Amino acid sequence: MFEHFELGHIPALFVATTTTFGGMWSFFDARAAMLEFGLPDTIASTPSAAAVMQINNARTTAFGLCMYMLYFRRNFAACDTILAILGAYAGLVDSYVVWKEGNPRKAVFRLVSSGLISAMGFAGLTVSSRERTEGEWRALIDSCGLVVAGIYNKGDGNEGLIEVVQSV
Repeated sequence: MFEHFELGHIPALFVATTTTFGGMWSFFDARAAMLEFGLPDTIASTPSAAAVMQINNARTTAFGLCMYMLYFRRNFAACDTILAILGAYAGLVDSYVVWKEGNPRKAVFRLVSSGLISAMGFAGLTVSSRERTEGEWRALIDSCGLVVAGIYNKGDGNEGLIEVVQSV
């Protein structure tokens, strides 16, 4: 199940876990979920706000489940796209609303943490953490207008040398 796991996958799996299970919290205790989110008690104690929070968090859980599905299908580029967009857009909106509702400490925490998540997604951390295959190296080198003259491996493992020359 995790045979393709690498350290660079931790942010994607962390976000998948926190959004999947964190999104479910409001179904068990909506008031506590809203307070932890950073909203004031005047909002968290309103019964109609609980319904809105539950509708919102159902979508949050869906994003987490999508991340898991994409990860286990080894579609790491899609995981990075979700990290980038969720971190940038949702994080910015979340921190703005929490700030506006009077909780600047929680708003700054949300902004910084979501910014880091977004940066990891934009950097392609999940997809770039794995080694390229020989075919991927050949395609990359070919796309630059160069030619692979030889590939020399030291033995088992990922150490080796690719000799590249200009095409004639």
